[in-house]
Amino acid sequence: MMAGRPRAPTFIVPPNDVLTPAEVAADRWRLGPLYQQLGTTNQCLQWVAKRRLFHNVVMCSNCNVPASLVKREEHIDGCRWQCRHCGFTKAIRADSFFERSHLPIANIVIAMYCWSCDMPQQIICHEADIALRCTNWCSFFSR
Repeated sequence: MMAGRPRAPTFIVPPNDVLTPAEVAADRWRLGPLYQQLGTTNQCLQWVAKRRLFHNVVMCSNCNVPASLVKREEHIDGCRWQCRHCGFTKAIRADSFFERSHLPIANIVIAMYCWSCDMPQQIICHEADIALRCTNWCSFFSR
């Protein structure tokens, strides 16, 4: 490791913090605390990775070593996976439910919560701060 330059982490949350499938199934949300837990982009990424909705670790497909999580302010999530050896990169949302969306993670999670509580579409859009014209999310959740 080079002196003075910190090494980027190879995971979003420590692997021991990732919930088991049984813990994910037992996880209960409430709207108020959910808003607080999703307050920043970093908190959103941690919340999603902890619940196995994102890859917490990505292996470089070329070198077969863990890719590093590097900051990229130009990306909506503020980071992406990158191999320090060969330059391989992968979007943090790759291979996830969120992959094709351009909405912030927090908005999608809030919409998902509201949809699961059978809220009307107009309320979902209001609570998740999503334009009413973007409401194909409701049909997407039911797949």
